[in-house]
Amino acid sequence: MKKKILIGSILCETNSFSPSPGTEADFTIDRGDAMLDACPVVPIFEAAGFGVVPTIRAHALPSGPVTAATYEALRAPILTAAAEHKDELAGVWLDLHGAMEVESLGSGELGFLQGVRSILGPAIPIAVPMDFHASLPDEIVDACDIITAYKTAPHEDYIDTQKRAGDLLLARLQGRVEPRLLMIRIPAIVDGNFVLTGISPQKEIMAYIAEQETGDILSNAFFACQPWVNTPYNSATVFVTYQ
Repeated sequence: MKKKILIGSILCETNSFSPSPGTEADFTIDRGDAMLDACPVVPIFEAAGFGVVPTIRAHALPSGPVTAATYEALRAPILTAAAEHKDELAGVWLDLHGAMEVESLGSGELGFLQGVRSILGPAIPIAVPMDFHASLPDEIVDACDIITAYKTAPHEDYIDTQKRAGDLLLARLQGRVEPRLLMIRIPAIVDGNFVLTGISPQKEIMAYIAEQETGDILSNAFFACQPWVNTPYNSATVFVTYQ
């Protein structure tokens, strides 16, 4: 039986100070073939001999915290597919923003990943490309295996970031790497005026981050954070995927 990779994509950036909550009507949602056509990792996985299980591709403009009902509607297709295909799955690829807050719940990304992990267990690797502006709780380290991040702001490398997560997932499935995650929290919030990667100080920071991706360091994901997310875990972070 051909092994499969479950894929999904949910992107929405929260501004805690916005009076407009994120609702399902705010999301552009693709499913089935439309989703497959929009995800650049599908050809990569299929060329390597894996089947693909599509779930949902839901993208929205920034808003206030997403409503709990919307959150449940967005993650239901992912959790349902994980349960239905559990015995067929070799891995999971989830494209997430990283700063999606849910009313009364907190990090939407953590909820997505913990939900999948609770169904599939620790043996199925989960790879996650994320936005440069992710604001993440510590528990993310235990909820996935591979994290990649945009290295440009404005975000010109989002497709390359998605593909890099896919390539590392394949390397894990083919036994070429054994990725682990290390999180380093930086006690600072980076103001939006200082995150453009074409100018200092971010230009030099991102160059250094990229230079370190050699040998056993498979991916350096630097997150400047989303400065307008009011959470106790909001700060700059680095997630190192290494072996």
